[in-house]
Amino acid sequence: MAYLPRHLESMKEWLPVVEEGVVVDSESNDGTLEFLRKHLGLQSARFFTHPPGLYQSWNFGIAQCTGKYVYLSTVGDSITRTGLQSLVDTAEAFDCDVVISPPKIVDEQGREVIRRWPIFDLIKALRLASPVTLNGPDTLLFALISLHRSILGSSASNLYRTDCLKRAPFPTDFGRGGDVAWGLRYAAETKLGIVPKVFSTFLLHPKLYQLRDYSVRSGAEKRLIAMRDTMGAEAWRQYAGVILDEAAFENLSNEMLIAWSEFSLAQRRIRKRQKSRRRFLSPSAWGEYWTLAQKWNVLRAAQHRGWKWIDRSIRGSARSITPASLQ
Repeated sequence: MAYLPRHLESMKEWLPVVEEGVVVDSESNDGTLEFLRKHLGLQSARFFTHPPGLYQSWNFGIAQCTGKYVYLSTVGDSITRTGLQSLVDTAEAFDCDVVISPPKIVDEQGREVIRRWPIFDLIKALRLASPVTLNGPDTLLFALISLHRSILGSSASNLYRTDCLKRAPFPTDFGRGGDVAWGLRYAAETKLGIVPKVFSTFLLHPKLYQLRDYSVRSGAEKRLIAMRDTMGAEAWRQYAGVILDEAAFENLSNEMLIAWSEFSLAQRRIRKRQKSRRRFLSPSAWGEYWTLAQKWNVLRAAQHRGWKWIDRSIRGSARSITPASLQ
């Protein structure tokens, strides 16, 4: 409730162009639902109650939507009307499943916080100045490069095609990493639009839920398994006709997955060593740190090749535009 009045004020700019509003309340007891019923001011708004659970509630709310696109207006975060329109323009121009953009990340005092999310790395690596699209293989490489982070960034900066999220809902078995898992599971079949301009704000603030309620055992291993399953399904082959070199792509993606697996194994050995009081004293300890550094170098080299592949793929096809809303 503390963030809701300001959040609702930020929504007023773009609410007039919204086809419908779906409000999902998860047993709140601080007056949020009553406040929204009174002040939302959207004739098409429908209100639902769903048990607590972040991605479970998102999936439930999305299932109620009937419009072509869905925007998740998470409390505390904001987007401009121009920004929302540019996401729609990009989705329409490229027939995208998802369109993502970089937010400005701030703390509760409004001070900008520097965070390196995959969307920022992508824009920098590809030197993007206008919207582009990644086909399934490119999106898969993007997810591989960023394996343990969410390629979606903040959903408050994104637009989703409704039928895409109904077909591929957010995974609920990865704790707070449902958006990370979404990218791993569905990257190979996702046409991803990228708008490099900032027109949204993501607020870092304390969570009211208990972190232990979203804890997941062996999260890193689960992410590796999810990516192995995705690559094994080979959904990216539906794009084989537009891949520069199918065999080279398969080799690169497998190389990157192996690099991640070996780096993660070296990390687990270090963490196990760190629990020991003799962690820095034995020659074997220094050997494991040296191995970790070597595996990191191999992984970084594979990631660099992944960025180069995506760059060549985009620039070798007509997948770049400047929507009217950004001109």
